[in-house]
Amino acid sequence: MTMSVVVLDPQAEAYVSHLAPRFTDMCFTADIDPAKPGAAVRAADVLITFGIGIPPDLLSACPELKWIQALSTGVDQFAPLLSAAGNDILLTSTRGVHAPPVSEFAMLHMLALARDLSGILRAQALRRWDRNPGILLSGKTVGVAGVGVIGLEILRKCRMFGMTTVGFGSSARTLPEADRFHAYDALADEARDLDFLVMVAPLAPHTRNLVNHRVLAAMKSTAFLINVGRGGTVDEEALITALQEGRIAGAGLDTVQSEPLAENSPLWGMPNVIITPHVAANTQTYIADVCNLIADNITAFRSGTRSAMRNLIPQNAFPEA
Repeated sequence: MTMSVVVLDPQAEAYVSHLAPRFTDMCFTADIDPAKPGAAVRAADVLITFGIGIPPDLLSACPELKWIQALSTGVDQFAPLLSAAGNDILLTSTRGVHAPPVSEFAMLHMLALARDLSGILRAQALRRWDRNPGILLSGKTVGVAGVGVIGLEILRKCRMFGMTTVGFGSSARTLPEADRFHAYDALADEARDLDFLVMVAPLAPHTRNLVNHRVLAAMKSTAFLINVGRGGTVDEEALITALQEGRIAGAGLDTVQSEPLAENSPLWGMPNVIITPHVAANTQTYIADVCNLIADNITAFRSGTRSAMRNLIPQNAFPEA
């Protein structure tokens, strides 16, 4: 029987165009509306999706579904979906593909904030030749919360800029890329030494609102917060208050708690905030890079060697669900 694979994403046709020629004996279907998935999804053996915006009861209506390939590194969005399904469905992520683009984007935010790129562009629009001094990254201290593949690459790049590097994770450990490493629960105590705090932590119960009033109050008034990870790791109300009161110097946000960011959010109008629409990983080669990983996983899945599948998420990964 022909294996059915459905890609559920606004760019589904692009993913299918990369994968279908490699597996001509499989049936690939492109479904571009995650909110209103078509009939093909309900008969799928494999579902490829970001898992965002799809109906919460969808998986329970997919009796043939055996495997979900997430198009993201983070998979917390699948916890309620899999819980509702109530059956054993394999889940894999695209962890590793995002390290180059997201780490570069984190550096973009850091440099743009340090050199007040927003102010320069505002002056350009007014045809003003303003020459205000910027801030050097060299010699500054950066904290990276969430030291997986992406976090490690950010630490490496920051080292190249001559920065002191501090890592934060679920537990303290030693890494060559980090001058110091602490558990997440030390973040508020260590935040006072940071000039930049970069968030790439996955969203989990212990990381939700990891950056809160206490952490923001501990940060220097000259420090910057960058989030290229999960919006839920930052208490947005606390961040807005800290920015309004000048308790931190600014923020670069590629992700927020509820996306897209509401039109009435005060973050839009803050001159010391850079907002990008969750595009850190969105590059011209992203789909091709992701499809190379997915192709490896399809090969392993079809051969029955599930242990060879890349980024297989343990079935007990969502204890809170």
